[in-house]
Amino acid sequence: MYRQNGILSTMTQKEHILDQVMSMFIAHGIKSVRMDDIARQLSISKRTLYEMFGDKEELLYQCIVKFTKDHEEERKQRFKSVDNYLMMMLIGLKEMSDNATVTNRMRENICKFYPKVYEKLVNEFEDKGRQGLRHWIELCIQQGWFMPNINVDLSLAILYNTANNMQMQPNMWLPEEKYRKEDILVYAMITYLRGMATPAGMEVIRDFCKRELSNKPYNVAL
Repeated sequence: MYRQNGILSTMTQKEHILDQVMSMFIAHGIKSVRMDDIARQLSISKRTLYEMFGDKEELLYQCIVKFTKDHEEERKQRFKSVDNYLMMMLIGLKEMSDNATVTNRMRENICKFYPKVYEKLVNEFEDKGRQGLRHWIELCIQQGWFMPNINVDLSLAILYNTANNMQMQPNMWLPEEKYRKEDILVYAMITYLRGMATPAGMEVIRDFCKRELSNKPYNVAL
């Protein structure tokens, strides 16, 4: 239990520190946040930080792991009321696009300045991400949203590599200034999902696009 502002919380002191430090990394950039800054902001000693986490790289790694798992749990709780796995996939795609600016900046900084941490995170989460996407595709087939004869392996490879490569591309060519690379990603993913969809799946995609993407500088709701 951890007391914050006089209120007992089930969050441990370590979890509280990880949340606060992650907020600092997002707001100020990973490279610019020093252990001195963290200790001062959290009103704890540097010695305590080093005793708990060893060094900044381990602190960064644990921050990313907790942040990722917290968001996964939040998503699971929200999706409990959604029994349409295609809709879940589309919501996840929109969230990825909405958070892309912060996510891509963090990823690029970790890759550039903390390559060991980046490699460790990739090893821990990449296979899990691929397997999660495969599971979604298979569930969408079972529910009748995707055609039963699609090649799951190739569909997984196309969707995963498209998302991953576009997010990691620092100098992507864009046709006009009004477009962001996140727009290209969403357009590409939805276009491919349409190719996998049954007539019922097409209706789900069309309704989602009209409701959630009508303010985007492209039209995917046709």
